[in-house]
Amino acid sequence: MSLALHINIMENNKEPSLVDKAKSLTTAAVNWATQDGFSKVSDEVFQTRKNICLACPNWDAAAFNNTGRCKLCGCSIMKLYMPSSRCPDNPPRWDIVKT
Repeated sequence: MSLALHINIMENNKEPSLVDKAKSLTTAAVNWATQDGFSKVSDEVFQTRKNICLACPNWDAAAFNNTGRCKLCGCSIMKLYMPSSRCPDNPPRWDIVKT
């Protein structure tokens, strides 16, 4: 997510639009394919990321049939598996994992 989009969301207290969510998902998927070769983070990294998200005020636990969704980027828990993904908060609560 771009810094401008993040600032706009934080200033207006609005979640990203459907278009912004689609862009975020597309970027994450392309990076996962091209940078990570569809590899996943370790179970330990996944669990750490998950615990951080579950405790975050930007996490909507009821979304996606109670599997959760980030209010900043609109992504689900699947993004936590991707080494090239980072938390969209500023500063990020968790970061990219080099594989």
